[in-house]
Amino acid sequence: MGEILRKDQTIEKMIVERTISYYENDRLKYLRGGAFCGCTSLSLINLPNVSYIGGSAFDGCYALVSVNIPNAEYIGEETFRSCGLLTSIDLPNASYIGNNAFYYCSSLTSIDLPNASYIGNNAFYYCSSLTSMDLPNASYIGSSAFQYCYSLASIDLSNANYIGSYAFYWCSSLTSIDLPNVSYIENYTFRYCDKLISLYLGSISVVSLTHSNAFTSTPIAGYTSYTSGIYGSIYVPASLYNDYLIARNWSYFSSRFISI
Repeated sequence: MGEILRKDQTIEKMIVERTISYYENDRLKYLRGGAFCGCTSLSLINLPNVSYIGGSAFDGCYALVSVNIPNAEYIGEETFRSCGLLTSIDLPNASYIGNNAFYYCSSLTSIDLPNASYIGNNAFYYCSSLTSMDLPNASYIGSSAFQYCYSLASIDLSNANYIGSYAFYWCSSLTSIDLPNVSYIENYTFRYCDKLISLYLGSISVVSLTHSNAFTSTPIAGYTSYTSGIYGSIYVPASLYNDYLIARNWSYFSSRFISI
């Protein structure tokens, strides 16, 4: 049975007992790693002035449904891993999202990250209910960051420069993606995005593509059962059109390029 923190209790005692269901602290600014890890009864958290959240702080908090940490700037590794009941969270000041931060948050449908610049490896791995994401300031998207986000239909990556391997692996609802500033796309990045019809590349130089397998089992590599024989298209600046036709690994998709 969960309990609310009493005035005579300490966080250290809570960590030992793992029975707390609600915690609020308007003075705390730093939450150390593992602070509430394994608190399976914890459902509500209110930390309005915390700016730093250490790794695994809420890892395995299976009952967590409400989180208020509006001033958090740093979200450590595995912070909310396996918080399977968490449906939404606003992190308007967060700039760093660590590896596995929201790993397997399968009920998460909404998250606000307008200032995030770094998205770590596996950050949203198997967030299968997530339908859209706005990451206007994110320049780094780590490996497998959105792998198995089956419901992800739209994402704003207007400032992304690097996209890691498997980043959107099996994002089967994604139909179009706009990458105006991307410079690097790694292995298997969009593999099994079988509805991905349109890719927009806006960089002033040819984007570095590690391997052509980045588009395996997508309409860009070949039509899929979802496209009824229609191939996907890659839209590139007119000034780079001829360069893309012969560029390393891009040349495999020479018939898919459209100049804009």
